[in-house]
Amino acid sequence: MTFEEIQLKAFDLTQRETRRLYASIADDYKTAMQNIDRQLRNVYLKILDDVPAEEYYNYMTKYNRLENLLEATKLEYMKAARKAGGKIEESSKLAISNLYYRQQYAVNWATDAMAFVALNPKVIEVSVYGTPVTWGKLAETYGAIEDYLPQSGTLLNELITKRRPQVLADIESTIRQGLIQGTGYKKTARGIRDIMGTSMSNAERIVRTESHRNMTAGNYAMKKAAQSEGVDARRMIVSTLDTRTRPQSAQVDGRMEDENGLFLYPNGERYKIPGNTGVPKYDINDRESVIMTVDGKPPELRRGRDPVTGETDIISYQSFDEWLDANNHKFNKSGRIVPK
Repeated sequence: MTFEEIQLKAFDLTQRETRRLYASIADDYKTAMQNIDRQLRNVYLKILDDVPAEEYYNYMTKYNRLENLLEATKLEYMKAARKAGGKIEESSKLAISNLYYRQQYAVNWATDAMAFVALNPKVIEVSVYGTPVTWGKLAETYGAIEDYLPQSGTLLNELITKRRPQVLADIESTIRQGLIQGTGYKKTARGIRDIMGTSMSNAERIVRTESHRNMTAGNYAMKKAAQSEGVDARRMIVSTLDTRTRPQSAQVDGRMEDENGLFLYPNGERYKIPGNTGVPKYDINDRESVIMTVDGKPPELRRGRDPVTGETDIISYQSFDEWLDANNHKFNKSGRIVPK
């Protein structure tokens, strides 16, 4: 592989890892939907079986039947939502950490000038959560703290939790209105599935957007770390060009950052980290990767020495685990690269 190919592979591998976490989020939501569906079915087939449709609501309000049903359905939703929130956080951490180390592996391959530089946990904290921390001398290695803060102004915790009250209210309203109107089980269950499906889709959007933002932040942190080690590194945008790619992403394909580390975007503004511009139409579902050039040579031509095997012109990820082990790092249970 060339230097360009191995960097794009780094993006691809890390993106696949974040998608696997989303797949498990979808499974949690589907489990919640099945449990809610079963609870509704039991109510309609057992409790309301011989009750006239116009009496559904009055009958269910007796003996806390309705409150118990609402509590049970809300509990199932919150289980899925909390699990999703935790996995969104972990996918964001995984994105910045794993991309950072894979890019470092590529730079180690392309140049002998860079020593191993472990990613400081404070970089992850700032990028993922937007949490203020004491930055201090970290700026010498990773750049200004402001570069990593979510430019949208919306912190991860708010993204994860802000829709929960509305979803809970929608679930309750659907059940109450179904009983008041004498609606059958199938229609009410379908309404709940639609609400849960929308919530699941929202979680998917957050995973895609936040993991991409943190991947490009990991790339930026890697570039700054490489520069702090004396490597002449610059970044270049490589967009996925197909029918799903939006015009602005196609327009910035192949653009190099300027001497201040900024990319020029179609609106005339300049941004340091693609996917973290603060402009929703640029950041949500962004399909831009970011790779580096070193020593001024085009990445598609650059060849180097594998940092583990010593082989020239050939690089693969077969040696990556050995490289991590040699530098006292590993994959944790969530698949995130962390110190041993």
